[in-house]
Amino acid sequence: MASSGIFLLASVPARCQGSLIGVMVALKNAIRTLYPGYFALIMATGIISNGFYLLDVKPISNALLVVDSAAFLVLIPMTFARVFMFPKQIWDDLVNPRLVFSFFTIVAGANVFGVQLLLRGHVTLAVALWCLSLAVWIPLSYFSFSVLTFRDTDQNVGVVGGGWLIAIVGAESIATLGGKLSAEVSSQADLIFVVSHSFWGIGILLYLIFVTLFAYRIFFFRVTAEEMNPLFWVVMGAAAITVNAGSAMMIAEDQIGYLSNMKPFVDGISLVFWAWATWLIPLLVIFGV
Repeated sequence: MASSGIFLLASVPARCQGSLIGVMVALKNAIRTLYPGYFALIMATGIISNGFYLLDVKPISNALLVVDSAAFLVLIPMTFARVFMFPKQIWDDLVNPRLVFSFFTIVAGANVFGVQLLLRGHVTLAVALWCLSLAVWIPLSYFSFSVLTFRDTDQNVGVVGGGWLIAIVGAESIATLGGKLSAEVSSQADLIFVVSHSFWGIGILLYLIFVTLFAYRIFFFRVTAEEMNPLFWVVMGAAAITVNAGSAMMIAEDQIGYLSNMKPFVDGISLVFWAWATWLIPLLVIFGV
């Protein structure tokens, strides 16, 4: 195999060889330094695409779906390649209190992409992405909070920021796609619906904890200009996707009595979170300025 590769490389003109090697080196470096939060690209693009789809502006929605599909097909193989090629770099990111929560963008990106596909009738792919998001969120949640508990204190990092809330965005994205899937699948619909409600509740409780710590940090300690970064907007975004998840569960039909009885509660909490997220937008603009 190696001799065949050498033969093929030798048969390529010297100028092309240099270009090919340069591309390979650049690709290897891109994999090594891959930022784990790049899946936010898929999440943000998918949200806009789904908005245009629901507004019946299908050409723009479909164009953004193409962008999302291409990004997903690039980032997933690159992430797996980084795991096997550069395990130390992956580990360094995972035990870094400032970076570990960015891995939750994988969960949110997968679920938003799943909603895009579900809107177009691709139920099986949407289910696969939902299961992938569960397989990532559950172990990552325990690991990330362990890092926050032990490494943050041990290294005196003092991280309190909007990036924490990406874990909540991931949980609520599971609830959003799951709520929609429960109306589309032919089996295990009740299980999916229960899991969706569970993650919706987990996300709310984590939000109440994190936003309290976040408010305490910014109101009672000195905040630098560098800390006033775009991650602040996740405080609003996590509340907004909680509303989205609640809405998805409100309109889904179910035959589970106690979940049906919860609908007024889900409706009321979703309204409160919508009002809170809306109120936050001008405040975040002020912070940015």
